[in-house]
Amino acid sequence: MNKTYLYHLICLCLFCLLPACSDSEEAFSDYLTPATGSETAFNQGLNFTEGSSTQTVTFEAGNTWTATLKETNTSDWCRVSPTKGNAGKSTIIISVSKNETSEIRKTNLIISSGTINKQINITQTASNQPVEQWSSITASPD
Repeated sequence: MNKTYLYHLICLCLFCLLPACSDSEEAFSDYLTPATGSETAFNQGLNFTEGSSTQTVTFEAGNTWTATLKETNTSDWCRVSPTKGNAGKSTIIISVSKNETSEIRKTNLIISSGTINKQINITQTASNQPVEQWSSITASPD
């Protein structure tokens, strides 16, 4: 009977300890941190001149991540690549086409990993090209 009691005690201890050895890392992997050099983009946004250009944002994510532009009408002037990735260190390239309008362009890049969402404001200045003006010419009868 003594051996049976000891056997049951060992089984009970193992049963209680096994859940504590779970390989779930959810509590430790839910993060999205800007890499050195990208903190300004996360804190102050990205500013582009009116010409076409690219900028990058690098971050460390604890889970798979996605990157989306908040406004749907930006696909003709602002692109993001890649739009998804795995946990670890990643770099996103943000490209804008030339702004030939007299309007400032704005959108928001949302990077999501797990339960964390980070927003980066993107702004592109308006064109400096002068707007054509019509002038009237009056002709005098000769």
